[in-house]
Amino acid sequence: MVEDLGTEAIQGVEAWGRRTTTTTILAMAKRKTVRQVSTFEVWRAVAPGLRGLLGREMSDDPQRGKMTKELVKFSQAEPDPSIFQPPAGYEVVNREVAMDGCSTADDVEPAVAPTR
Repeated sequence: MVEDLGTEAIQGVEAWGRRTTTTTILAMAKRKTVRQVSTFEVWRAVAPGLRGLLGREMSDDPQRGKMTKELVKFSQAEPDPSIFQPPAGYEVVNREVAMDGCSTADDVEPAVAPTR
């Protein structure tokens, strides 16, 4: 069963959520059956430019336990330009690479099908 959870703000980002619930019936010894209910909930950003950004993901499975991932720090501000600069002392070196032993397209003979 899939359930629409609507929208919610997560770290200031509007996110849409849905929950999927799955029931598994396990056959046990002595003709007993056990119902196990698992849930998986996911919240993703809906704003243009952020669409699909994971805001929160939760799962609850009797065999694997509970797990939650959540966006805990988010900023839409411009990043510090210094993080895109090469480190001090970085040097760009351009060199021609020797192609000894490598053929060019002009040097290669076309493939010939084997004769029978």
